[in-house]
Amino acid sequence: MDVTNIDIFLDEYKVEESAFNILNYVRPDWKRSDLLYKVFTDGITNKLIGCWSAKDPSDVILVRIYGKNTDLLIDREEEKSNFLLLHKCGYAPRLYATFRNGLAYAYLAGDTVSRSTVRHITIYPLIAQTMAKIHSIRVDEHHQPLIWDKTKKFLSLVPNQYSSIETEQMCVNLIKLLDTESIFQKV
Repeated sequence: MDVTNIDIFLDEYKVEESAFNILNYVRPDWKRSDLLYKVFTDGITNKLIGCWSAKDPSDVILVRIYGKNTDLLIDREEEKSNFLLLHKCGYAPRLYATFRNGLAYAYLAGDTVSRSTVRHITIYPLIAQTMAKIHSIRVDEHHQPLIWDKTKKFLSLVPNQYSSIETEQMCVNLIKLLDTESIFQKV
């Protein structure tokens, strides 16, 4: 599968204009006057925008612009490799393009899992089965688990000293909360 690598940097503060620059490569036949956009606001670190032509609303391209400094935690080449592997195995949409600070891929219709739906007796077994299948995908023997290296890298980003006592106390309280409450109790 061909993935176009585009040597441009998108402005996260001009999301629609930036997305149009990518669409010129991914869907060059789309006319700007026919384009519709939806900016998704639930993300924490990235900007995500859905783009489609009014002439064919079923063909939606998602353009993700990486958040500032997220590359400190995420290996973008590894992300691209995993994305392609998951698509090949039927667990991710098609990746159309990458650019210096993001990627563009197909939209797959579906429902977002919420705290209430994840508890539903017909939903959580499906999630567990799918996650088991994803985690059983064979990768080459040279590919090693990254969790320990990622954890060390993440911890190296935690400052030894904070800018204010309030910030330091907030972080201490968060760590205490994570130590005393199981994530599973929240689900």
